[in-house]
Amino acid sequence: MIKKLIEALNEVSKEKEKYLAYIKSKYPEEPFYTTAKAYADCILDWEIGQHLRTLDWEGIYTDAETFLKQAEIVGEYNLFNPEVAKKLVDLLGRDKKYRLAREYSVAVYVKGVGEDVDLEKLREELSADEADFEEKSELRLWWD
Repeated sequence: MIKKLIEALNEVSKEKEKYLAYIKSKYPEEPFYTTAKAYADCILDWEIGQHLRTLDWEGIYTDAETFLKQAEIVGEYNLFNPEVAKKLVDLLGRDKKYRLAREYSVAVYVKGVGEDVDLEKLREELSADEADFEEKSELRLWWD
């Protein structure tokens, strides 16, 4: 019985490695590979992706263009999508640093934002569930 269990676990591990290799082949560069892995449930079949995704992923700060490419990988997730990401960049500027994250759902951090920004208006314009400052000049948006 234990031997069969070990064999089954080895098969699952092989399947997991196969799909991780697929993600790596499609998104070989960083931060795109880790983005795709964190959001594997959005790019792979649910039955597979749910086992590969990372629900608590911090991401890294990037320029606006890289952030927009990451948003394309995520696609539609709740009310977040690539169009919302573009609107965010248009509203706050291409000179800011953006960090796509996953806090069970989509989160975006933006560095260099003045604290005079109208958080409620921004939250509404982007259909975000939360908008607040984590630290001075670091904006956090979250979509559930």
